[in-house]
Amino acid sequence: MKVIGYFLAIFCAVSALPAEQFEPWLGNVYEFETKASYEFAESSKVSTTQGDKSRSLHSNLFQASLGFTPHPEWDVELDLSFAETSWNEFGYDRTKVALRHLWLDDVTGDLLSLTSGVSLSVQQNRFLRDLSLIRHGSFETLFHLAAGKEFGFSEKSYYRAWAMGAVGVANQGSCWAEGEAHVNWIYNEQHFLDLFAGLEKGYGNKKLHSVSKHKFPGYAHLDYHFGDLGVRYDYQITTFGKVYAQVKRRICARYCPQNQVAVELGLNIPFSF
Repeated sequence: MKVIGYFLAIFCAVSALPAEQFEPWLGNVYEFETKASYEFAESSKVSTTQGDKSRSLHSNLFQASLGFTPHPEWDVELDLSFAETSWNEFGYDRTKVALRHLWLDDVTGDLLSLTSGVSLSVQQNRFLRDLSLIRHGSFETLFHLAAGKEFGFSEKSYYRAWAMGAVGVANQGSCWAEGEAHVNWIYNEQHFLDLFAGLEKGYGNKKLHSVSKHKFPGYAHLDYHFGDLGVRYDYQITTFGKVYAQVKRRICARYCPQNQVAVELGLNIPFSF
């Protein structure tokens, strides 16, 4: 109940500030988009050099952000997050700023949509050595590229398929790579269904031998990887905004939590002056 109380307080304070957007379509010009979300993740096993070790881990992640599209080809986003895990009490997690550029737009006649971008983040040091959260350094930079296309138009629905690839570097450790693939179904501009897969791999030179808090080297130095499958549903509430629910399940992992299940609930509200 104490954690829920914290979340309500944060929601009221910073909801006028979406986790980072990667899809290769930008928002409406001169429009702001706010998001507040809560994610709970839990796992019971951790992959180590000695095989899968039983260890109950969880995390509560609270995020609030503000996005703005000042130009048809540019958007910017500010994200603030707080966290609580099995190893750390509730507190400030990180701040992130992201910038994206739209190179091609299939909505206006191009063959596909193509965006590139960069995000800069500052992390809280105590979460860098937390097995439940993937954090690499106090300062992180992520370079990303996304491409996609709308298709299958009917009277009330259409589809989107898109993918994203990214490479990250931090002020310590080795680089890492991320990737996502999505298939979306949009019905009547009110119901939005997203099926997705995500992958991430770290290129550190260390292995995970123990799940002890005091011996965990941090993900910046690990040769880890994991893969997730998930589904998300958004519902458009007239012109007010969208609410959504998302569930994802870890299907493979090395040197990080196995069989993780994460549930996320959120609210998006667009506005303009």
